[in-house]
Amino acid sequence: MIHWTFRGAIRRSRRWLGQKQESNESGNYLYPGPPFAYEDANHLFKDLLLHKHLHRPHFLWGALHGVNLAKALGLARISLIEFGVAGGNGLIALESIAETLEPIFGVTIDIHGFDAVAGMPKPRDYRDLPNLVPEGFYPMDQEKLQIRLKRS
Repeated sequence: MIHWTFRGAIRRSRRWLGQKQESNESGNYLYPGPPFAYEDANHLFKDLLLHKHLHRPHFLWGALHGVNLAKALGLARISLIEFGVAGGNGLIALESIAETLEPIFGVTIDIHGFDAVAGMPKPRDYRDLPNLVPEGFYPMDQEKLQIRLKRS
C-alpha cells in the first residue's frame, strides 16, 4: 500500500514538473484566466520566476495568492505591506512583483512600507536577543530610499 502511494506521488510530481501549458504565437503560456486554480497558480509562479527574473520568490508567492484571492472575491484593489523596510530592497521587489501581476489579474496593487527609521529599538530583556540585534540595527535612510522607489 505504501509502495502505491509513493509511486503515485512520484507520478504526480513528474507530471507537475514536466507539464507544459499551451502557448500563443509569442510563446507565452496560456492560462485559463484568473482567478486560477491552485495548480495553475503554481505554473504561473514557476513561469514568472523563470521568465521575469523576479527576486524574492517568497514575496511573489504570497502576492500571487493574495491577488488571486482578490480576483476571486471581486476586489478591484489590494495592498501589499512590508513591516521593517530598512534599506528598501523588499519594497523594490514588491514594486516589481506588482507591475508584473497587475496586468495578469486586472487588480490594482498598492504597496506600503512601515519602518521605525532609527533602526531596532533598545532591547527590553534577553528575549529580544541583544547579542544578535543591537539597538539601532537596520537603520533607514528615508530620503535615499524615496529616490529608489517608484510607487510605494
